[in-house]
Amino acid sequence: MPNESKINRRVLEAPVLRAFDTDNRTVEFVASDNSVDSYGTVLPVSKWDLSRYARNGAVGYMHDLYGDSWSIKADPDDIIGKGEAFVEGDQLIVRITFEPADLNPRADKIFRKIQFGTLNAVSVGFMPTAEGHWGDKRSGENPDVYYYDGQELLEVSVVNIP
Repeated sequence: MPNESKINRRVLEAPVLRAFDTDNRTVEFVASDNSVDSYGTVLPVSKWDLSRYARNGAVGYMHDLYGDSWSIKADPDDIIGKGEAFVEGDQLIVRITFEPADLNPRADKIFRKIQFGTLNAVSVGFMPTAEGHWGDKRSGENPDVYYYDGQELLEVSVVNIP
């Protein structure tokens, strides 16, 4: 597997901001698709397990949701909103509702940066649920690409660089 850490992260090469609703402080991103990502991997959209995320759709900034090595030093303001993930065609879509400014100034700042256009990407934090494989040239896959065979969505983060 390309990344040995427990929680893997993935960023699309070309992120897509699909929708922006200022009144409801909501944005929609294409968070994943079937293309090769910036880590040289493919996360098949049909193999996402979204059940845990549906119960607690955590959204952070730069994957900084875990505190100091998952210790008690975590800051609750590291969670900047709540997310809803769903599959639409061959894309994993994430709808993010940002916390209001009076509850979380950091969330408000990130929301306004998305609105302004200086932030426009998300990254998924996931855990593999099945062993994947390196591409098989005979079946039309790239042998330099790792193909996951199942993954569980744990969190979504707004990120600086896709």
